[in-house]
Amino acid sequence: MLLKLPDELRAELKKPLGELIETIPEKSMEKIINIIGKLKPRKIISIGDVITQYVLMSGALPDLSIIDHKMYRRKTEFSFNYDQFFNIIVHTTNPPGHISEEAWSKIRKHIKSKFKTLIIVDGEEDLLTLPALLEAPEGSLVLYGQPNVGVVFILVTDKAKEKARKIVEKFSKLENV
Repeated sequence: MLLKLPDELRAELKKPLGELIETIPEKSMEKIINIIGKLKPRKIISIGDVITQYVLMSGALPDLSIIDHKMYRRKTEFSFNYDQFFNIIVHTTNPPGHISEEAWSKIRKHIKSKFKTLIIVDGEEDLLTLPALLEAPEGSLVLYGQPNVGVVFILVTDKAKEKARKIVEKFSKLENV
């Protein structure tokens, strides 16, 4: 099964799903440290290459990170050595504008793991914030970047999960091709 983002949802998903902290990149690490220190989350989940690097540079170790080696949807070579931070590195495929069953399944599996896991996406990781939010245990923290604006953080609660569930229910269901 492949879930496709309908055009009418694109504008809605450009808005932050959680609390937006407007900040310049240089201040992101400080903001992330403050958020994590204040909330003391059960698990930390980072979505996106830049945010994942900021989380790691802040000294926090995400339980699950999802990256696609892209910045602003363009392939970028990062000189960041992820091997030193993660116990497990897995690969998945997720086409732009979609949520693949394979990617969702890997998120579900590895979000429950006690091992620090990096999921590298062939395709696009943007929409994988939704399954990460839905699969994360309550009290976890999901972080992702809002391009050119700052950091979005979502404390996983029933209310946050319900919001994500309602969005996902509007996606078109396609058979894998």
